[in-house]
Amino acid sequence: MYSRIDVLLQDIENQKYGGIEHVSRRTTINSIEPNYPEEELIRLMHIQIEIQFAIGANLLALSNNLAGIEKLEAMAQRYRVAARGIS
Repeated sequence: MYSRIDVLLQDIENQKYGGIEHVSRRTTINSIEPNYPEEELIRLMHIQIEIQFAIGANLLALSNNLAGIEKLEAMAQRYRVAARGIS
């Protein structure tokens, strides 16, 4: 999973820096608007969802809710299997 996170973190880095490359990513032929590759947007959504799962697991661990952690992990596994078809 960490290799995936490295790629996703690079996508996040690409979003925050300026310069001509960033300007070209925010323009289309007729207007100035976000113009990011669909694959990159999908990877960013995946990392957002993974972060939400991690936050939920940490909160459940703090409250010592083992049943909740198990349910969340099952949900995360179902998400990961479904997401393989999207990536």
